Amino acid sequence: MDSLHPTKRALVVTVLEELKSKKPSDLTSELILEKSGISKGSLYHHFEDFDDLIETAEVIRYAAYVDQSIHILTKVFQSAKNRDEMVAELKQVTKFTQSPDLMPQRMDRATAISLANANPRMMKKLNVEQDRLNEALIDIFREARDRGWINKEIDLHAGAVFIQAYTLGIIINDVSGKKLDNKAWTDLIDLFTSTIIAS
Repeated sequence: MDSLHPTKRALVVTVLEELKSKKPSDLTSELILEKSGISKGSLYHHFEDFDDLIETAEVIRYAAYVDQSIHILTKVFQSAKNRDEMVAELKQVTKFTQSPDLMPQRMDRATAISLANANPRMMKKLNVEQDRLNEALIDIFREARDRGWINKEIDLHAGAVFIQAYTLGIIINDVSGKKLDNKAWTDLIDLFTSTIIAS
């Protein structure tokens, strides 16, 4: 988001702030212009229409959560001195990303996916961000594979999608009446991820 024009960024930041307590459908251009102090002319100079602004903010919010995981994984692979350290750190990352406390972030991501499903313009934006996120994870896994820490038979793209899928997938438990024990879930993930670790 740092690369956005300051006016465009201010509008997006205002939408993101409002989305903390409101649904996208509850936002109006009048509200966002009032809160941001940006003129109507400037809004339509930077965005095709008001929906374009909402879509952009939703996609940025969607990507922010995955970027957080990428940042954590990058630190793990940069700081680990050997395979055992990497495995231990990855288990901690799994516990963090699967925490019930992150349910709101998972719901936000699911909302963005749902909105994009019926909106070709937003889907294109989401495609670009998702491809960027996939490539970032692929680069992390490639570096780990080059160190001999990841099984060379694993397709790196599949690995990148897999880690995002299970991180979002716990949303199934978030909406269940009878909750799965979180430790049982993270133990299962650890079991699966252990198959990609080079022995």
